[in-house]
Amino acid sequence: WRGVIRQLLAQGLLAVEGDYGTLTLTGASAAVLRQQRQVMLRSEPERPARPAKAAKPRRAAAADLPVAAAGLFEHLRAWRAGVAKEQGVPAYVIFHDSTLREIAATRPASLADLGAVSGIGENKLAKYGEQVLAALSTAPGQQA
Repeated sequence: WRGVIRQLLAQGLLAVEGDYGTLTLTGASAAVLRQQRQVMLRSEPERPARPAKAAKPRRAAAADLPVAAAGLFEHLRAWRAGVAKEQGVPAYVIFHDSTLREIAATRPASLADLGAVSGIGENKLAKYGEQVLAALSTAPGQQA
């Protein structure tokens, strides 16, 4: 449709007016409307259809984790969702899934161990460290 508009503008059958770029008919377009003049437009070449972008497969929530760690990962996700809701922020702001996966797989027992997990810096360790350790100790099937 853009090609048609461009061609009609080039032939003087349409004009762009005003501050808003409004298309208006010109005096020459009256003859076309009365069928006294024929309009010839070139056809646009066929463009090959773009292949639809395949959606990135979402990584399974507990993929690559042993069964025991998968349950712990889900427990940590539930904890994170609660904290995120309390703070009114998206869950990934608290910890990314990859960080929770690593916590579930390594089961850190101290703040020092937790600080070694990728995605946990000094600020997040200070802010959430004790809560994460508490969540780990209260997870179903975990020993305190």
